[in-house]
Amino acid sequence: MLPFAGVVYALDGVLIGAGDVAFLRNVTILAALAGFLPAIWVAYALGLGLGGVWAGLGLFTGVRFVMLLQRWRSARWAVLGATR
Repeated sequence: MLPFAGVVYALDGVLIGAGDVAFLRNVTILAALAGFLPAIWVAYALGLGLGGVWAGLGLFTGVRFVMLLQRWRSARWAVLGATR
């Protein structure tokens, strides 16, 4: 999970610097609601303990990784000028 989290961290910095924070907010909320929360609820229901929580965190990071990589490759975040 660590290499993916590193890429997410770097792309967070790039997109924050570009002023694309609304997209980051939306992706983080989506990853939490569609990835992390359901995974930890399943982990709790099945009694998976801390491993289940880590799996939820891995899913959260994976969703953000895919979405941020798509955003970066699309170049929609790159805006010329001082304002968005």
